[in-house]
Amino acid sequence: MTKVGADTTVLDWVHIKTDIPEGGRNFVRAATLDECASLAAALGILGCSRLDVRYEVKPLSGGRYRCHGKIRADMAQACVVTIEPVAATLDEALDVSFWPVAEMPAETDSEREILSEPDIEPLVDGRIEIGRVVYEIVAASIDPYPRKDGADFVWSNDRPEDKEPSPFAVLSKLKDKL
Repeated sequence: MTKVGADTTVLDWVHIKTDIPEGGRNFVRAATLDECASLAAALGILGCSRLDVRYEVKPLSGGRYRCHGKIRADMAQACVVTIEPVAATLDEALDVSFWPVAEMPAETDSEREILSEPDIEPLVDGRIEIGRVVYEIVAASIDPYPRKDGADFVWSNDRPEDKEPSPFAVLSKLKDKL
């Protein structure tokens, strides 16, 4: 899931693997006002008024960890037609495994069943970087073309008759005469 160029500092939420007991641990995180503002700026949206994440981190065999839970966010985006604010609410699943870097599966040309298992992220220096994963899920989940209810884009290619024709139209007419 790691994206090249992803802003990983927006949500600096990290767990150290030694802080996770054998039976796992539940977490509730709420973004601060500054984190919400940084998230909105990084995503290029008008604002983020709430970001809450509830999740459990459980150790697995082989030094791996699984994190699953829910991400909820309230945001405002600019309508692609009117540029007016459009409210958006995200309710996304969080399901990811963290593996030691040496255990990460090699990239192959064959497809793996994407829906059958959680995404796999690197566990670097014993750090479970949940903030980066939350950021990436939110970034992938926002509507790329938000539209305010009732906002319709109407394309019109009407040219006033008193305007001169474009040079290309004149050339086109000359070509037809040859």
